[in-house]
Amino acid sequence: MTTKAHTFCRKCGTSRSTVMGACKTCRTSEWDRWVRRFGVLVFAVLTLLSGVERLAFIMRAERAMGRVTSVYAFNDRCSGGESSYDCTIFKAEVRFAAGGLKYRLIVSAGSVGGHGRTAYYASHRVGDAIPVIFDPQDPTWVYLDCFIEIWLWPWIGLLITGAFFIFLKSLPPANTFRELAVTLS
Repeated sequence: MTTKAHTFCRKCGTSRSTVMGACKTCRTSEWDRWVRRFGVLVFAVLTLLSGVERLAFIMRAERAMGRVTSVYAFNDRCSGGESSYDCTIFKAEVRFAAGGLKYRLIVSAGSVGGHGRTAYYASHRVGDAIPVIFDPQDPTWVYLDCFIEIWLWPWIGLLITGAFFIFLKSLPPANTFRELAVTLS
């Protein structure tokens, strides 16, 4: 005589006869949980690769001083809180030399409310010196030489991965709901 193994839904505690089958009460399955775990693992690996890539970049990178050669302004819609408003966005063109050749980088120069604002409101002015960091084998791979520009996205990925891990750890184990139901009855 064979008996079916019973498991309990991790979400609602209902008894079911298969491990990977969907719960008929709350419509979730162990499969969903494994898919979430796999997604977190993939995101963690991508975050790790991003951090390693940036670290490798820093190890071989060279620094240079760039000069702002022009500042562009264009009208757009910006958002602040729950509303959007007319604004002027500024971009600065930074030129720098590497290996006898000249390269350029477009960076944000801020924004200000209202359309048609002049470059007076931009955070960078023509002629300003701006430090840049670039890959000597590929000088088109360039960042502003500041912590935020270089490490922002790997850190955001690390924080999101950490939040996902905390979320997965906070999910109750399989028997928690069953024990809770027995305790309450």
